[in-house]
Amino acid sequence: MRKLFICSSVFQVFNIINIIENNDDFLNCDLMIINYGTSILKDIDVGYLKTKFHDVTVKPASRVSSGIISYLNIITRIFGTRIQSFFCKKYNYIYLTGTEVYSKIYAFMRLGKKSSLYYYEDGLESYDSVLDNKSKKGKDKIFKILYGKSPLEFCSGLLVYEPTMVVTNDDNKKLIPIMKMRYKDNRKCDYRFVYRGKAKPIIQSVVFLEAWFNDKDQYQLQAKLLSEVLDICGIEKVCIKPHPNELNSTKILYQQQYKGMKCFEVNNYFYTLEGKLLISIISTASITPKILFEEEPYVLFLYKIFMKEYDVYEWHKTEKVINIIKQRYRKPNRIIIPNSIEEMRSILLQLKGENFR
Repeated sequence: MRKLFICSSVFQVFNIINIIENNDDFLNCDLMIINYGTSILKDIDVGYLKTKFHDVTVKPASRVSSGIISYLNIITRIFGTRIQSFFCKKYNYIYLTGTEVYSKIYAFMRLGKKSSLYYYEDGLESYDSVLDNKSKKGKDKIFKILYGKSPLEFCSGLLVYEPTMVVTNDDNKKLIPIMKMRYKDNRKCDYRFVYRGKAKPIIQSVVFLEAWFNDKDQYQLQAKLLSEVLDICGIEKVCIKPHPNELNSTKILYQQQYKGMKCFEVNNYFYTLEGKLLISIISTASITPKILFEEEPYVLFLYKIFMKEYDVYEWHKTEKVINIIKQRYRKPNRIIIPNSIEEMRSILLQLKGENFR
C-alpha cells in the first residue's frame, strides 16, 4: 500500500514518526516536507530521514499572510493542481494535518480514484476545529469546485493522541489513537537523529509562550501581559519563547529567547516540563506535556483577558478542550484562567512562592 505523509513542522514530523512506529514499516511510506523558506530544513536532518522512509521530497512554499496578494496566489496554486495532478503519482493513503493549505494542495495532486485521505495530530486545532464543517475556509471551496469535494469531505478520519478530547466532529469522522512515545523508547526512527539541533533543558521556572498576531493592537496587549509577568516573576526567572513565525521579526520584545528549539513542543520529548509554569494566551505547547506524556506543569491561559476586547470564534471551542484537559489533571487547580490583568497579577503573586523547577 502506497502511503504519503505530508508535514511542515518538526512537531508534525515527530507525530508522523509516532504514527508509523506502531502501525507500519517506514519503507512503505513516503514523506513530503513543505518548506516555508528554509525554516524546517534548518531543524531536521533530511539525510537521516531518507535512510528510514521509502522516499523523502521537499516542496517549497511561501508563508501565507492575510493580504489579498497572498490569498490570490494560493487560489492560483489550487487551480493549478487540477492540471498537475494528471502527472503525479498516486497513493492509496495520504496523511496531512488539515491545518494549512499547501499540504492540501500537494495532497490533492496525488489523490487517486481509490485514495483515502486522513488528518493527523497538529495540536489544539486538531481537537477543536479541523473537523468543524461550519468554519470552512474560502480556499477549501475552490477544491470543491475543482474536485467535487472539499478536503474535509475527502477526509476519512483523524489520528490524534487523545481521541476522546476531540470536541468538534460534525460528520462523525473516524477517530484513531496515536501511541505516545518518547525518544528513549525502543525505536526504528530516533528523534535525536531527526532533530538537527541539540536539545537542552529550560533552567527558568516560568515559560512565556508568545502567540503570533497580525493585528498590532493584539500584539501590544500581549506585550503588556508579558511585561506584567516579568515585573512579578523577575526577568531572570522567565524564559520567553517567541512564536516560530516571529523568530526573524523585529517585533520580538526581549532578547531572552529560548535558544534551544524553535518548535517548543519538541523539547518535551527530551526533557520534562513537570513543575514549570507555562504562560500563554492560548498555546498547543501548554497542553502537550499532559496529552503526550502525562506531565502536569502549571498552566496559565490568558485568552479570557483577550476575549474582553477581541472575540475570537475559535477560542470558544478551544475552551472546551482546555476544560477536558483540566478535568484530567490529577491536580486540576494547576490550570488557571484569569479573567482580568488584576486577577492574573494576583495569581502570579500567589504562585511565586511555589517551588518551580
